[in-house]
Amino acid sequence: MLESFQVNTVVLYVSTDGSDTNDGSAADPTRACRTIGGAINSPLYQPGTSIKVAAGRYLENNPLVVKPYTSIIGSDLRTTSVEPINKTQDLFHVNSSSYLAQMQFINGRSGIVDHNIDRGAYAVSFPIN
Repeated sequence: MLESFQVNTVVLYVSTDGSDTNDGSAADPTRACRTIGGAINSPLYQPGTSIKVAAGRYLENNPLVVKPYTSIIGSDLRTTSVEPINKTQDLFHVNSSSYLAQMQFINGRSGIVDHNIDRGAYAVSFPIN
């Protein structure tokens, strides 16, 4: 049996001019979030949400846990950069049918993600259970 999913039309916006106290419901600075983490913490965020990330450099408190069917799309591969604050931890923990595009992931480092599991940190991985 195939899993069914209702289409979600929620779009959240991230901009270097935004604020993480905003809900991300519009691209203008008074509504956009400042970070991808801010959009993920928005009360409007739910499975199936599209997060549009404007050009800029984003320093993120990682790992960012992405709900199923979420799309996170940057402005352009060369103009949208995402950098982890926690350099030796995964940047994104994705779930079923997540989609990440048009962003570059910068300045991460290898490291022990969990004291019981010796592996490097990844830009994108499934959550460690």
